[in-house]
Amino acid sequence: MISLNELTKKVQLPPSLKLLQDKFAVSSLREAHAAYLKNHAAEAVEDYHRRTGGVFGELGAPVGELIARPGGGFIQHFQLGDITADRSDPGDDPDTFFVLRATKRLGAEILLQGVHCFGTEDPTRDEVYAIISIYNINPNGLGEDSLVDTWRSEVIENVKKDQTILQSRALPSKNALAFPGSGLRIHVVLMDHEYGKPEELKNKIHEVLEAGARQASSALAGQPLGGFSGAAQDFIDFDIGGFKPFKAFLGWASDALADLFGDNLIGEHDFIIPAEVFQDWTSEEIETDEGEIRYPRLDKSFKEGARPPNSQLQINWPKANNEPLFNEGGATYKVYFQIIPTELKRPLVPNLE
Repeated sequence: MISLNELTKKVQLPPSLKLLQDKFAVSSLREAHAAYLKNHAAEAVEDYHRRTGGVFGELGAPVGELIARPGGGFIQHFQLGDITADRSDPGDDPDTFFVLRATKRLGAEILLQGVHCFGTEDPTRDEVYAIISIYNINPNGLGEDSLVDTWRSEVIENVKKDQTILQSRALPSKNALAFPGSGLRIHVVLMDHEYGKPEELKNKIHEVLEAGARQASSALAGQPLGGFSGAAQDFIDFDIGGFKPFKAFLGWASDALADLFGDNLIGEHDFIIPAEVFQDWTSEEIETDEGEIRYPRLDKSFKEGARPPNSQLQINWPKANNEPLFNEGGATYKVYFQIIPTELKRPLVPNLE
């Protein structure tokens, strides 16, 4: 254990047990040492959290107090993950005593479970394709190649009323993160193909959303967080000089659509799955034989009735009472997803100063 002289030098106090007792509200040198290490761990965790985006980052707001772990080290719980401060060596130097890492961070596997036609734009049938982007608003991700993943389906010909197309398609998931503020965001554009260029439109939409994600993320980077709780309503109303980063995306891709005539827009919508939904979905966890954690498929979320009509597809988003219509120009479609929370494996590296 660290000596009285060494400890008092580190906290810049004269070698007096009484002063140490007063500073840390403890009754012994051992307790003072433990309190000193906990204070240092708390400061290190707070700094690590700040440099990964704070409440706007992948972990969200802290939940409860810093907790000592059996065998040494500490853990701090957050809305969507943990930060652990593990002992790095037997020494007592606070600059090398802790190794910080984020654990149990949440991402998602996303399946497009189907696009159902309730009515066509053309007299009897449509030629339909989907452009789907998964994106996030991440102040810690500004150094990454992209904040947006964009996928385009092939053109499905001769789509008729009461037909379900594009079933069980896996979507890119690199940016499928359960962010506290922006939530998991899935941007969907449905098009009726005439003589346009689907790939060119996909690239344009990706470009517009990427620019928006970076603008919003940049606005959040370095923002003071005093008094910010991380509650859903706080995020919705968060304002930076008149710019609301969590409301900035609605309809942004319409600018791209306006520049590329040739195909008919059936509809455009942002599906936003709040972090609170992920917390509910991950309230139960199962440990595999390999020691990994997975989350149940939550059968209760699939028992809201067969959707689309006459389908046995398992769907948990959107909720049954809140299914948006894609219905420009006379056509009517709905889009359905299955979203499975997963634990992210890649390390969370602080990118902010």
